[in-house]
Amino acid sequence: MDILEKECRRIGLNIMFRRKELQMTQETLASLSGVSRSRISDIERGREVFKISSLMLIAEALQIDYRELLK
Repeated sequence: MDILEKECRRIGLNIMFRRKELQMTQETLASLSGVSRSRISDIERGREVFKISSLMLIAEALQIDYRELLK
């Protein structure tokens, strides 16, 4: 696993943790963010190299600053 894959996986886990913290389904997150459920699933599993714009939309739907997801 290269560094990009590791970072995408870590960020994906942060997204999943926050989503579950809010008791939100992937479908609800998709609806609120405008990012498809399948892409959210791929992002959470580290299978998607995503654009910063997608991260920002997801963060807004999760009511968190996108930089928090990068930690």
